[in-house]
Amino acid sequence: STECFQTLVRSPSPRFKHERSENTSGRMWLLRLVTSATAARALSVGIDLGTSTSCCAYVSGDGAPALIPRRLDGGKLTQSVAIVDASGAARLRAPDEAPAPQEATVTSWKRAIGLDKATAAWRVEEATKIALRLDDGASDPDGYVGAVATTDDGGSLRVRPTACAAAVVRDLLDDCEAFLGERPTNAVVGVPACFLPEQRAATERALESCGLERVQVQNEPELAARAHGVGVGGDADALALVVDLGG
Repeated sequence: STECFQTLVRSPSPRFKHERSENTSGRMWLLRLVTSATAARALSVGIDLGTSTSCCAYVSGDGAPALIPRRLDGGKLTQSVAIVDASGAARLRAPDEAPAPQEATVTSWKRAIGLDKATAAWRVEEATKIALRLDDGASDPDGYVGAVATTDDGGSLRVRPTACAAAVVRDLLDDCEAFLGERPTNAVVGVPACFLPEQRAATERALESCGLERVQVQNEPELAARAHGVGVGGDADALALVVDLGG
């Protein structure tokens, strides 16, 4: 509910629970805010916007956190893969969908989100630079680099990483609406601790472009530490160490 989101924003020590997702690599943690709210539906959700896969969770009326199933197949993970058309518009790639001749399939866009050319030069892995062919951001209204992807017919197409992020989030929100009966208006999204302010701001703007009214960006390991450190063995003073083994 909205109260859940307000509790996170206002409280210095919000209560969390955690659950490892179905990602077999074990790298993906989705954290859900747990409060005493008893609303029948959740308007606030937690989003794990991952490089490879993404997922979403909510807190039900009885306070139990749960992952939201995909409306298409009931699975819990969504592939973070977008298809971009000639106009630059992005959509989530459907399972087994092939792009049209003038469209491009884009992966690893998260590694370039919110970066200018100089920063991307040292922040993005060499293999990703080669695959995405980053430009200088001169044509972008926010000054962010774009990825020059190869279309299915062999042409070139400029891709905005924020557009790909929004495509994934829109689909997650569609899943939420189908499952909960209403569309969330607030979200907490976890990001890598190494994300720069520009990357956090770009992520936040991408989520807001999907119609979310309030977005809070938090460090993934910090959220995990809070989640694991609350109520462990019934001891509120328990000490927990969370290690973020990043890629």
